[in-house]
Amino acid sequence: MARYCFYCGRELEDLEKCDCRNRFGTADAGRQQASGPDPAPSGSTRQNQSTSRQETGSWQHREDPANYRKKQAKKTKKRSNPYVHYGQAKAGRTQRLQSLLSFFATPADAMARELSPVWSPSHTAWLSVTLVLSGLHYMTLNRSLGKLLTGGGAEHKLGETLLGWLTGSALVALILLLFSLTLWLLARFLYRQGGLPFVHAIAAGRSSWKYLTLFLLLALPSLFTGGAVYGLVLTLMGLVFAVLVHARQLARLTHLDDNRTWQLAYLSIIIFAGILSSVTSLVQALNLLQ
Repeated sequence: MARYCFYCGRELEDLEKCDCRNRFGTADAGRQQASGPDPAPSGSTRQNQSTSRQETGSWQHREDPANYRKKQAKKTKKRSNPYVHYGQAKAGRTQRLQSLLSFFATPADAMARELSPVWSPSHTAWLSVTLVLSGLHYMTLNRSLGKLLTGGGAEHKLGETLLGWLTGSALVALILLLFSLTLWLLARFLYRQGGLPFVHAIAAGRSSWKYLTLFLLLALPSLFTGGAVYGLVLTLMGLVFAVLVHARQLARLTHLDDNRTWQLAYLSIIIFAGILSSVTSLVQALNLLQ
């Protein structure tokens, strides 16, 4: 009975084995080497492969739907719960109160933490409050002094009251500005801090403005109870304490040692008194010439 090869169909003799598979495999390999590597896939094929990889990657990194729903539920509950916002606001008020109390409990640490040469809205706020209270004290004390000199209780017009308040605010602003100028000149020329800007010397006084505001608030009730002398003394002592704090802050800013810190403090007070006296004498001379 004739036998045929299962692959190529060639008729085989008895006990003969066909080697077509080996011959065909060698020929295919030779053709593949002769023709070179397969051509690169077309643009559409590469785009489909890239899209498939992106979809696969996004699916692998996609969050578990159950966890996603839990997170969304927590966010919704947090937005709908008013006590969460109340707790955050209460924590913010507590932190601000602790920061204010630290000026009395740990003043050195508070002043070191508050020291900043860069002018900020906090500098503007504290300086404005200080000047407003200073103008109020000057206006009230000037009115009380006028009553003592005239022996009467003449009423003051709104314009005179506003002028007195503005005069007091401008006077205290001039004092703070002149003292900052004195500190800056001493630090620049005596202690060789040539790179110190004048604005940084002024900004170093933020802590001193806070303490001056405290003294002005403590002296404020005396303006309405007849204790004008007590309020005047407390205001003057607060002003002296404020300039000492300002000198200490500038010494810390310029990295002066303890001895030079106290040198800067008393020299600035002496020179500032001389500058203020010269300005006052000049104003009086101008008034006499007129």
